[in-house]
Amino acid sequence: MSDEYLREVVKRFPHYKKRQWLGGSKGSTNVLCIHGRPGDSSLMRPFQEWCLQNSYGCYLYNQFSYKEDAEFCPGSEELLSLLVEELWFHLCQLRDEHLVIVAHSFGAVLLCEVLQRYDLAQDRVKVVLSGFCPERKEFLTVNQQRLDDFTMQAGPAGADELFFDSHICNKSSLAEDQVVAIKRPPLGDITLRESYLELLGKLRCPVLVTYGDNDICTDYQVEKIRSRLVNCRVVKVTGAAHFPFIEQPREYFQALDRFLM
Repeated sequence: MSDEYLREVVKRFPHYKKRQWLGGSKGSTNVLCIHGRPGDSSLMRPFQEWCLQNSYGCYLYNQFSYKEDAEFCPGSEELLSLLVEELWFHLCQLRDEHLVIVAHSFGAVLLCEVLQRYDLAQDRVKVVLSGFCPERKEFLTVNQQRLDDFTMQAGPAGADELFFDSHICNKSSLAEDQVVAIKRPPLGDITLRESYLELLGKLRCPVLVTYGDNDICTDYQVEKIRSRLVNCRVVKVTGAAHFPFIEQPREYFQALDRFLM
């Protein structure tokens, strides 16, 4: 990356100058966490704690950090391009490192969009796809049916809360700031592709697919992901929904340790 390009990107994303490594010194293994939407990087805090225990470098990428101006409300394509360009910039800074990319939910969408637009060297990379639903139609159909079932059980007023606790994350597992984060509205709308399966074929590095047994991500979605990857392991975490690394951290991070061995 040229110094001129670096200056241009830092000018466009001024917060980048505040970027710091969390949880351990930059070293033999570094972890880049990409959170989903809604939410922010506080929901990826268990990875920071895990990195600290293992002396890994850890960076919690925050999709909101590049623009905190309340007046900022771009169109979907503009916002997606900004996020993808910034994420690519971060990845370029780590191009010579042994890197684990943890992409949760919409974070995996961003990673797929980066793979579509840029050539990511993968010889030093491992990827964790967490709660990722690559086929949008099936995702919407299944979860609307779940919500309808809760509406019949508890009425419209209670259905959202039941769905959240059952298939997103039991709120008793969340810290106060995480409850706020998980209900934070996304910063602008982003038009999603109907399917990301084709883009998954661009991942040639080892991939770990993780999800909870009550996740909004279904067995169908995971099998579709597995079918497109050349080097893939799958871990289904019992007693967890969309955030197994929060609800069942011991089981989750033991699986992650085995993946990195």
